[in-house]
Amino acid sequence: LILTPSVETPWLTPFAFVPLAMLWLSIRRQAEVDQELRDVRALHGFSGNVSGAADLATIGHVAVEETAQLLRARRCTLYVRRGAAYEVAAAVGDPIELPDAVQGRPDLPIRDDGFCAAELATAEGVVGVLVIAGREGAAMEFNDTDIERLRTIAAQLSAPVARGLMHQQLEFEARHDQLTGLANRGTFERSVANGVGGAGQTAFVAVLDLDRFKEVNDTLGHHAGDELLVAVAERLREVAHHDDLVSRFAGDEFGIAGRRSSIDEIDATIRACIHAIGRPHRISGLEIVVTASAGVATRAGSADAAPPDVATLLRHADIAMYHAKQHHLGHDHY
Repeated sequence: LILTPSVETPWLTPFAFVPLAMLWLSIRRQAEVDQELRDVRALHGFSGNVSGAADLATIGHVAVEETAQLLRARRCTLYVRRGAAYEVAAAVGDPIELPDAVQGRPDLPIRDDGFCAAELATAEGVVGVLVIAGREGAAMEFNDTDIERLRTIAAQLSAPVARGLMHQQLEFEARHDQLTGLANRGTFERSVANGVGGAGQTAFVAVLDLDRFKEVNDTLGHHAGDELLVAVAERLREVAHHDDLVSRFAGDEFGIAGRRSSIDEIDATIRACIHAIGRPHRISGLEIVVTASAGVATRAGSADAAPPDVATLLRHADIAMYHAKQHHLGHDHY
């Protein structure tokens, strides 16, 4: 019907397309409005999806998946801040490298050459950065609306990420010694109870105690004693195998649990630990030499073995350690 007048009067043909163009623009605008409404609803849904979570991994996974979908980004990375450093918490696609400019904390959000970043901040400070790259769809670059939505998402995500970081820190502190960062005794005992040996291998539990540690505390003070304990912990980490569990029980007492193919290999590890501890330490400007005594309890592993009696293993290792200390043996077996 719109084209009928143009057929009868050819000079009216250009005007016949005006209603069609207006109709097309109206339909397109309505589609854009509908999409904007869907995006707004999705933003509200995003907030609800992360508001109840406490686990940082869960929060991060939901955050990057939904951010990438909402902003039509091929890649999305959530960085969390630990001290002055940033680390990747979750990513869609390959993690986006965080530019030096972002790590220098400029005014965010920023947009540059297909890349957008927005800061996650709480009243206590910056907790992370949300980064997107590679826009999909007809518009290949992120626009002002996209960056405003990224800002909104980052604002909604700040509190859950801060909560996730706090939850993670509390869990770490519950499982680790606060001074040295090693596993604490409870974590050590649970790990041994879950089995540290495999079929054809010998599981071992070793207890190491510093000799005359009290003299360091009494002479140089508790601060120097703490420095020494941290240094000992670092040396034990260096010597132990990557799958060994190194723990600080209390005071100057440490534990190591692992598995080896033979008793000789276990002895070699414990001797290496004692030797490492015995190297001079530079504490409070002074060179200090300490020695250590160790006791070892072992348990042959098998595929159908019952869970180990942790209390008995530790008691046996303690007995061997005190025997080694009394007789200056370095280390001994129960």
